[in-house]
Amino acid sequence: MNKKMSLSIAFVGITLLFLMTGCQSSKSSVGNPPVSMKTVTQNSKEDLATFEFRVPEGWTSGPEDNLAVIACPKDAVEKKFETTEDSLPFTIGIANYYYPALAISEEDKQMYKDLFAGKTSAYEEHMKQSFSNAASMLNSESSNEVNTPKVDFKYQHYNGTYGKITEVQYSYTYNGKKTNIIQCYREDIPYLITGAFDDSIGLSSGKIALWVADSLKVTEHFTVKDNVIQKEG
Repeated sequence: MNKKMSLSIAFVGITLLFLMTGCQSSKSSVGNPPVSMKTVTQNSKEDLATFEFRVPEGWTSGPEDNLAVIACPKDAVEKKFETTEDSLPFTIGIANYYYPALAISEEDKQMYKDLFAGKTSAYEEHMKQSFSNAASMLNSESSNEVNTPKVDFKYQHYNGTYGKITEVQYSYTYNGKKTNIIQCYREDIPYLITGAFDDSIGLSSGKIALWVADSLKVTEHFTVKDNVIQKEG
């Protein structure tokens, strides 16, 4: 993996885990999707969870991690992308936000609860610190100085099929390229859906992320002991 891709992945990874403040709105109904969608079923790696969700016709899915799966158009599977940011508008990511790797702290869980309640000050401080830490780490590995990207946020709450969905949209500029992200958090289950907008392609993942989130059902096949995930059976 080249240095440019490594730096790109590091910043994207942070933005996928931590969502912060922005413009707030009242609850809205989800409404109808912009395109016809089908239901798919996909297991995560190690079969720790089974995901059932809707994606557009012509899309396919696959495992991404122990508690994460992805979906994309079939014709994008073999597409070569220079950076991770370039691939985001083609890809829907679904992941557990309580267990992105190891279990998160009770303080972090409270941050997500606050997000659903419209309390965002803790998220803002956490985001600033997270990006600052990432920039410091990348500067230690790169001959070129990496500046902490400025990020703008707005969010909205929806009354989904299974409960509240909090949608966060944000953008950041890195390596001269602006990336527009959408993440939809389910309150009833600790799973988030990530997509990105790109007006240069016909149907970017950002345009259907909300409906993927609204349709999502997850059957978990694991237990947690001492903050460690263990497969059932």
